[in-house]
Amino acid sequence: MVDVVVTCQKPPSHSAVDDDVLAQISSGHNVLMKVLSSRNNSLQVVKAMWSAGNVKVSQLSVSRC
Repeated sequence: MVDVVVTCQKPPSHSAVDDDVLAQISSGHNVLMKVLSSRNNSLQVVKAMWSAGNVKVSQLSVSRC
């Protein structure tokens, strides 16, 4: 009969470098979300103007975005 020894290895702990990387990614994500949200709001205005038949106003709105 053979004895089997099972060892459990601890997963590697997070280092300060990992925390810095995650903070940097999170910061970049927040900036990107603000930009995309602003663009979405502008496009909603353009869509509303276009749907209402105000093509000229919608074109002017695009040039200001």
